[in-house]
Amino acid sequence: MCFIPESRVRDFELDVRENNETLIESILPKNVFKYNVSDPVNTYLDIKLLVQTLSEFSRPLLIPLGPKILSAMCVLVAEEFSYEVPVWRVSSEHTELPVDRAATGEEITFTVSL
Repeated sequence: MCFIPESRVRDFELDVRENNETLIESILPKNVFKYNVSDPVNTYLDIKLLVQTLSEFSRPLLIPLGPKILSAMCVLVAEEFSYEVPVWRVSSEHTELPVDRAATGEEITFTVSL
């Protein structure tokens, strides 16, 4: 399964698709989902539902490739499942040069109560 971020910044999704073209093409289209980076609550709910469903017959593993809001939602889902769902950190530091990306200026906030 693959979650692709959508943003108000149109070039963002295009860049994500271009940079991950090989990975995305290796996944069946029915297993590619979009999520809105400006809506972390619905992203959380989507990931949670997917993990609940997959947990019935497998051991899900979450590997958020970015953006950071997706990583945060994955960690929250893992916490809710008592960390029985691993969240792996992936980095391309050895294959890509660092890029200084400017922030969009859009602030996304959410509150967590444990």
